[in-house]
Amino acid sequence: MIDNIVDSIVSSKKYKGIYPKTVERIVRETSRRCVSKDVEKNSKNLLHQIWGSYYTHYPDFEKLTDNLKKNLQDSNDIKETILPILKIHSSTAERIPISIDFYKKIFEITGSPSSIVDIACGLNPLMFPWMSLASDCKYLSYDIDIFEVEFLNDIFSILGQNNRFKSFTGDIFIDSFPYCDIVFMLKLLPLLYLQDKGEVVNILSNLECNFIIISFPTRSLSGKNVGMESNYSHMIESIINTQKWKISRLVFRSELVYVIKK
Repeated sequence: MIDNIVDSIVSSKKYKGIYPKTVERIVRETSRRCVSKDVEKNSKNLLHQIWGSYYTHYPDFEKLTDNLKKNLQDSNDIKETILPILKIHSSTAERIPISIDFYKKIFEITGSPSSIVDIACGLNPLMFPWMSLASDCKYLSYDIDIFEVEFLNDIFSILGQNNRFKSFTGDIFIDSFPYCDIVFMLKLLPLLYLQDKGEVVNILSNLECNFIIISFPTRSLSGKNVGMESNYSHMIESIINTQKWKISRLVFRSELVYVIKK
């Protein structure tokens, strides 16, 4: 039954680009919690929450790539060229107004990184022009969206950054990641809680890095302030208090950030 449901989901129009290992994991876990007839529906609902809700309309990545190539011919300003792409994903769209201070204040605490791993990256790697990274910094990003990963690698190649920036499919519950200076987990923790709250501490503990950057939205996707900063502060601080980690807390207009020194 599980294999049939996985096949049905990955062959559907909406979810055909999702990492099959993620779909299988979610279907298996969902099957333990609900009756057989509801497994596929509930699995799709969870996939929508952790992935599908971040695009109002799923983008035509091929068209975006063609537009970027054309725009680069008309402008040498990489930020100006990338900006329209960042706006199509709700997470990066919210970060644009705070982008310069966001990365600057993080790196003031961590120091300039020589390597970054960005988990559940979305389009965040394309914000590298705002990060002021050292020219030899390696940036590896991971996401469950296969088409998005391919798109990121295409853009890195077009911009001549594919020797430093590479994107891969990856699921934090089942895959391992290389050692790095900094792990970005931007707006990811609430999604991990939706899937398996009990595994969050183990996931954070097992990451091999100097710093983990965890962030939370301070407003809902609809823009409402519903006490999210307070709720998320309690969530992460209850985890951190069980560990011997040093933390710094940064508050921005649209995002709450915890810099964890392991």
